[in-house]
Formats: sequence, structure tokens, C-alpha cells
Amino acid sequence: MQNLIEFIKKYHFFLLFIMLELISFSLTVNNRNRERAFFINSSNFFSSFVYNNFYKISGYFNLKQENERLIKENISLKNSILKFSDSDNFFVKDQQSGKQYLYMYAEVVNNSVSNQINYITVNKGKKDGIVKDMAVVNSDGVVGIVTNVSRNYCVVLSVLNTLNSIGAKLKNTEYFGAVSWDAKDYRQVVLNGIPNHTDIKKGDTILTSGFSAIFPNNVMIGTVDTLWKNSQNNFYTIKVNLAADIKSLSNVYLIKNFNQKEQWELEEQTKELLE
Repeated sequence: MQNLIEFIKKYHFFLLFIMLELISFSLTVNNRNRERAFFINSSNFFSSFVYNNFYKISGYFNLKQENERLIKENISLKNSILKFSDSDNFFVKDQQSGKQYLYMYAEVVNNSVSNQINYITVNKGKKDGIVKDMAVVNSDGVVGIVTNVSRNYCVVLSVLNTLNSIGAKLKNTEYFGAVSWDAKDYRQVVLNGIPNHTDIKKGDTILTSGFSAIFPNNVMIGTVDTLWKNSQNNFYTIKVNLAADIKSLSNVYLIKNFNQKEQWELEEQTKELLE
């Protein structure tokens, strides 16, 4: 208290000056419409400026959380006809085949596009229920197939490989074939097996056929770029622009088909019976 009294004594002229200035300013603003309007507008502008920039800055730092929230929402909506929530995972029932799929979100930690056989590493493994031969997609389309799994990670054989192909079909005709990579352009794959009497044109949509029990039916693969009739058979050779940009992957969905084993075992038994 004594210190406060000493402070007032020492600076009483200055404090009196500030007080008189505030009183004068208040009287001016309250009694003159022009000055009052200027003051209100200026204070509103300043407040708006501060709040807008505050929200921009806070929004920037919250982008990661917002992105993760949107990804989880996207899982529940993607190809969904019937969905049931289970923690961070979502069950999706395919309308046509009746197969039930589990979609699981994962982040890409390693990737390649420049080899003949390219792999992608993601941060989900055995502890998360990941197994070999699960399909991998992103929000745009097909990415690859799980080929190896450890406790915390799995390795995905990218669609950009020369080893295998993925069952595909032409959306507007349901004619089916297979897409594979010719190791030329990481943005394109080649579709074979579409009869050359089919009405097909540039821009037509190519989807998964769902026949392999790995990928669900009707997952986006890409769109037709160029095509020509193969002189050695009755099928087109079709260049397809991939919907998913494999080179810029950051997030993917791993898809488990709970009927996969049953379908494969039945088909294998049928082959043995016919041999």
C-alpha cells in the first residue's frame, strides 16, 4: 500500500494528464456524431482484423486434426450402403455381391514409383488386424494389394508393378478385363480383355470388377486415355489414366473382405474336381 501511495505521489501529474485525456476523448466521442461513428467503425475494423487473423492462425495449426476427422468421415461414406461403426474402423456391405468389407485408415511412410516393381509401406500391421492380400485404395481409387505384414507395418504391392494385374471393367457396358502396368508412366496402366466391338471412347470410366475377392466391386481405377484394336486378337489395348496419384500418396484405406477365404477355397475345390 505504501508503495502505491509513493507511486501516485511520484507520477501524479502524469496520471492526472492521462485521466484528463481520457475524459476529453470520451466527451468528444459521445457528443460528436462524426467522431463517435469514426471511433466505432475503427474499433469494429480492428476487432474484425484481430479475430479473422486469430481464426486463420488457429485454423492452420488445426489442419492435421481436421484432415484426420475428414478422412474418418470419408471412410464411413465411401461406397457405403450399410455401415456399422466399430472404433476407428467401418464395416461396409457391398450392395451387389453381399460381401462385407472392413475399411481401415492408415498413413503412408514409404513409397516408390520409379522401379518395375514398386512398393508402399504403411503404418498398420498385424496388431491392427492387417493380413496379406488386403486391398488398398485411397479416396480417389485403387492403390495396390498388401503383400507382407509385420507387427506395426505392412508393405503394399503398388498397382505400379509388372508382376500381376487387377480385375477391371468398363462402367457403361460391364465388359471386364484386367489392368496391369507396362512400366512406362506412373500415371497410367493398360487395360486388356475388352472386346473390340465394344462401344468405348476416351474419358470412359474403368472400375474394379470385384471378381478377385480382393477389391470390392465398382472401386474407381481410372479413365480411358487412348485405345487401339489389337491385330493379333479381337480385343482392345487401352491406356487408362489412374484416378489415384500414386506418387503423392499420404493416406490410404486397407480393405478386408471377410468372405475372401471362403470364395477362394470354393473356387480351388471346384478346380480340383474338374481336373
